[in-house]
Amino acid sequence: MARPRVETELDRFFRLTLDLLCIAGFDGFFKRLNPAWENTLGWSARELMARPYIEFVHPDDRARTLAEAQKLAGGALTITFENRYRAKDGSYRWLQWNSTPVVEQELIFAAARDITERKQAEQALRESEEHTRLILDRAYDSFVAMDAGGLITDWNLQAERLFGWSRQEVVGRPLAEVLIPPRYREAHWRGLERYMATGEGPLLNRPLEMPALHRDGHEVPVELSVTPLRWRGRHSFYAFLRDISGRKALERMKDEFISMVSHELRTPLSSLRGALSMLQRGRLGALSAEGQRMLDIAVEDTDRLVRLTNDILDIERMEAGRYTLVKRACDAAQLVSRAVELMRPMAEKAEVALSVSAEPAPLRADPDRLLQALANLISNAVKFSPAGRTVWVNAWKQAGEAFFQVKDEGRGFPSENREAVFERFQQIDPSDSREKGATGLGLFITRNIVQQHGGRIWAESAPGQGSTFSFTLPLAAGGADEESSGG
Repeated sequence: MARPRVETELDRFFRLTLDLLCIAGFDGFFKRLNPAWENTLGWSARELMARPYIEFVHPDDRARTLAEAQKLAGGALTITFENRYRAKDGSYRWLQWNSTPVVEQELIFAAARDITERKQAEQALRESEEHTRLILDRAYDSFVAMDAGGLITDWNLQAERLFGWSRQEVVGRPLAEVLIPPRYREAHWRGLERYMATGEGPLLNRPLEMPALHRDGHEVPVELSVTPLRWRGRHSFYAFLRDISGRKALERMKDEFISMVSHELRTPLSSLRGALSMLQRGRLGALSAEGQRMLDIAVEDTDRLVRLTNDILDIERMEAGRYTLVKRACDAAQLVSRAVELMRPMAEKAEVALSVSAEPAPLRADPDRLLQALANLISNAVKFSPAGRTVWVNAWKQAGEAFFQVKDEGRGFPSENREAVFERFQQIDPSDSREKGATGLGLFITRNIVQQHGGRIWAESAPGQGSTFSFTLPLAAGGADEESSGG
């Protein structure tokens, strides 16, 4: 009684399982099939057993399938063999086989599982990876990926061209050895350790400029941005790098040209300004009204050229690290007072009132440079204020800092330009260069002066509502005079 019960249970399993179970002969025909075959392929068991099973196999898979059948006939097992079977509707389904031969009975007992959806997903993934690889290899920038251990995991064609290494040569190698100059490697490893420990990286997700190593040992200036990614518990880092050698060469040429022109201009401009001053004071005789008007225009334009030349030389010194600060004890209120008196003639000529409110605040700073910064801000406020309006110049102490503020009632500017106004040659209205005598460099220089003193500067404005420029400086802690480079 036990044997018929077992056979009944096996028969029930044979009929109900979702896997495709079969018994096949060494003669190439199916002998028995469970219902899952018809559910999966659409053929009835009778149709499948009427023809050699190889006829249902995809033509591209038949040679492999016959070779596997030969191995089974020799007594070997089949583990996870894959091939495609034709369904009744003409499509093909991927099957994965596990088979056991019974050589003395010339039979094969096999179980197959439909893996078509998995195969389709794998194919879609391969196509996606190929598509991504195609995009990366055709990208204008070099692409480099690194894992949490600092090893290179990806490297596109542009990286091959830029750095001289093939992808096969660098994948799996430490990025520090391949790309980073020796003097920066320790900082690279410290930064990686810090990120893995804290999740913080001050150099991540923002553009950077630094040198990278070429295979032959020379350094390539690049601009890059590194993005961290955590996926399935694993950390990786991705960077696009752009060769900026050409841009750097142009910047050097421009700086050299500006330096040469600026220095060459100073002497003739000084002579020209002196001669115009003599004419203006009547030393060489009286001029007609029209001649005096033309002379005044020439003096204004010469003064503007002198200011532009001086501003350019200041910027050159800043960027070359030769902009020296001589710090000593000074007072915020006194600096504001001196700056206002310096700019008062300009304000009176423009019919703009200057209102001052400044409380004493001890500073250790370069008073000449701070006077230059304040004068730039007041000058701008006066230039862009209509006649009859007021410019407020304020200073006070707050939370261990000295606050300076210059506020006007001028035309203002859009809030999205709050950062741009501090860049070189940036003017909201290009006509300001002529009409206002603006060079577009004053705010850039002012920001550098404030930052070199350890302060911060910002602007607040809106069209038609005037502008407010503010900056802070740390209060003095005492000590002797000191000299520092502003580079």
